[in-house]
Amino acid sequence: MAAGFCSHCGKPLPSGATACAACGATVAPGGGAGTSPGSPPLAAGGWVRNCVQCRVPMRSMGTVNLRSTFWGTVSDPILGSTQQPVDRFHPFSLYYCGACGRFDLFYPGT
Repeated sequence: MAAGFCSHCGKPLPSGATACAACGATVAPGGGAGTSPGSPPLAAGGWVRNCVQCRVPMRSMGTVNLRSTFWGTVSDPILGSTQQPVDRFHPFSLYYCGACGRFDLFYPGT
C-alpha cells in the first residue's frame, strides 16, 4: 500500500520510505509526499501547478501585468478620427519551476 506520492516525480511511495526509488528525491520524515499523483506537497508553500516539462510542482511568483500595444482609432475633437497607439494591460499569474528553471504564464481563471 502506498503511503503517498513523490512530490518530485509523482510515483507512489511505500510506507516508511525516506527516498523515492524512481527519481532518488528524499522524502522528509512525516510528510513531504502528496496525496495523489501530481498533487502539491502537503506543506503548502504556494505550489499549485505542475511543470509540463519535468512534472515538478511549480511555485506561484504572483501576478505580472503585460502590456499589449496596438493601433486603434481615437476620436479627437480637433483632428477628428486618428490612428494612435493604444495600450492595454493584462494580468497574468507567473509560475516558476525550481527543478528546470521554466517560467509559465497563466491567464486568470485558467
